[in-house]
Amino acid sequence: MTSWMAMEGTNRLSVAAKYASRANAGDVVARLRNQEGEPADWHCTDGATVSVRPLGAGVSSSYMFENLIEKADALIDYAERIPSLYLDDMEDRPFEDIKSVVMEGSFVTGRVLCDSSGKINANSLILEGSKSSYGHSVKLNLSRLKQFSVFPGQVIVAKGANANGQNLVLEELLERIHCVPDPCVLDINGVVVGATGVDILLHMGKEELSLYVAPTYLTCRFRDVNGCVCINPEHMVKGLVGGSFARVIVRPVDKGSYSGSIVNDTTAEVVKI
Repeated sequence: MTSWMAMEGTNRLSVAAKYASRANAGDVVARLRNQEGEPADWHCTDGATVSVRPLGAGVSSSYMFENLIEKADALIDYAERIPSLYLDDMEDRPFEDIKSVVMEGSFVTGRVLCDSSGKINANSLILEGSKSSYGHSVKLNLSRLKQFSVFPGQVIVAKGANANGQNLVLEELLERIHCVPDPCVLDINGVVVGATGVDILLHMGKEELSLYVAPTYLTCRFRDVNGCVCINPEHMVKGLVGGSFARVIVRPVDKGSYSGSIVNDTTAEVVKI
C-alpha cells in the first residue's frame, strides 16, 4: 500500500479527505456572457465534428536541396545585415573597400575565410568583402590585435588600414553582437533566461483561432484578444483539493454579420469541480 493509494474491500480508491469535504462543488467562479437574458443550456452532444489541422505551411522544396543562387543570396544578406547593427558606433562613416588603399582608422567589414584546406591560423586568414567591397578578397593581418578569436565564415566589423591594397592590417575588432535564434534559452552567468520576440496571442490572425484554452495556476479568467476568446480554466486538481473546469457554448454565427470574432456569440463559465 502506497502513501497516496488505499485499497478498500470493494476494490475502490479512497478519496482524499480535503477533496471529499469540499463545499463549493459546482460553484461558478468566472463567467463570460455577452448576451444577457439567454439562459445557458449546458449539455453534452455527440454531433460535433473534430479534426486536427496541420501546423504551418507545406514545404515547397526538398530540405538541403537549395540551389546555389539561394545559398549565395542568404550569405550576402547576412553579411550586410550584421554590419548595419554597428552604424551607431561608426558615427555615420561608410565602410571602405578592403581591396583599395585606406588609411588607419577606416571601417571595414567582411567574412573571415581560410586560404588553405588545413587548419585556420593567423597566417592563413583572408577577408572576403561584402557589397561595400564588391566581393573582393584580401589578406588579413591580425598582428596588431592584443587578442582575437575568429572562425571561418564569421562576419566581422573592424578598424584597419591597407597600405598597398593587398594586406589589410586590423587595429581593432568591434565588440561582437550576440545573434540568437527566436525563441531561445540563454545562460548568462548561471542565470537561465528564456526569450522570444513573438507575442503569440497578439500575432494570431482572426482566421487562425476563434477559441484558445490555456490552463495555468493563475486565477481563472476570460480575455478577448484580437477577436479570439482566451480562457484560463486553471487546473482540475490542486494538490489534495478539487480545481475547476471550463464549459463553453458557441452559438451559430450568421455569416452575413460575421466580423471575424465569435466573442459576442460565446457563453463560458469556469466551474468548481
